[in-house]
Amino acid sequence: MTGDVELNVNTILAILAERAGARPCLDAAGIAASALDHPTVTGLHVRVDPRRDILPTEEMLLPEQERAMEIEAMAEGHAMRDVFSVWTAGLDRQVETTWLDITDGIDDEITMLGRQAALNVVANLTQESRGHARAAFHACLFKTHRPLLVVPHTYTPRPLRRVLIGWKDTPTGRRALDASLPWLRRAEDIRLVCIGRPGLLELDWAREYFADKEIKVAIVDVERERDISVGTQILEEARRFDADWLITGAYWHSELAEWILGGVTDALLRQATVPLFMCH
Repeated sequence: MTGDVELNVNTILAILAERAGARPCLDAAGIAASALDHPTVTGLHVRVDPRRDILPTEEMLLPEQERAMEIEAMAEGHAMRDVFSVWTAGLDRQVETTWLDITDGIDDEITMLGRQAALNVVANLTQESRGHARAAFHACLFKTHRPLLVVPHTYTPRPLRRVLIGWKDTPTGRRALDASLPWLRRAEDIRLVCIGRPGLLELDWAREYFADKEIKVAIVDVERERDISVGTQILEEARRFDADWLITGAYWHSELAEWILGGVTDALLRQATVPLFMCH
């Protein structure tokens, strides 16, 4: 357990639950760290617990099955630590690094640690992602109340220069802007896009917000394309803009409502090819 761990206020917490996506996650964490003063990147390895990470249809594990899964988990842990070591070897010396790992209490541990971090970073889930990885992802997004950077497995690191903001004036959208300020201040080109027919007050609020922060942002509204989802259209805008990051609020409605109705956040998570900076 890590209950006595206190993170530096400028810590980027890279949650490493699976070997697939671990290096892109760390690369994105390193880019994010460059926007902070005296940053620390903490690699948090979420270990597989064989007793918990089984299919719901399995009533119990045989001793040999449990032992095989424990061996697999140990091998995964060693491989993950090797990935972290190789990554830190090529890191800017101004960035400190630390390593933690957890097995039990994923929700509580990630909630506790994630709430201390300036930013949590996690690789996006895939269809092959197992239960412990899904639990870690869910805790990051819904329980830490801190910003989350979701990194696609295909991510190739590059400096954070061009940022697209997918804007809707919601509480989560406003929280995303506040949380992303350290990174927006480092960006060279920022574009805020509102899909559809936004009210004048919706865009006026954004203009006043960025004017107050003395950040130059191009603010535009884009006609809604009826043959694709809003999430897909936002990603198309990010592609055209050649965005390095996409910033947006997460789950503007409830998670269940978006899952049933096919919401914007789910579309972004399924299709994104750039890191998604989100706040719930």
